[in-house]
Amino acid sequence: MVPAHDYGEFHQRRLSDEASSRHPTRRRNELWQTDCTYLPVVGWGWYFLSTVLDDYSRKILAWKLRPTMRAEDVIETLDLARATTGAFGPA
Repeated sequence: MVPAHDYGEFHQRRLSDEASSRHPTRRRNELWQTDCTYLPVVGWGWYFLSTVLDDYSRKILAWKLRPTMRAEDVIETLDLARATTGAFGPA
């Protein structure tokens, strides 16, 4: 059983720190991190949250909350991040 004291936050931070230590970033848009998780929404059922985080600035670049977790849904989140930042050419 998982303890109630923010295990998920600790685990996420640990993975994020490991990614940064292997490849320390020196500027924005050099390395992005993604995460997909599911959330119970009362009255609606399970929804899936996909996010894109800039490793250097630690800012969320894009997110989407969807009722499905298809590859197309996650690709849309990445395309939104590309359009928002202008990184990697046109989305």
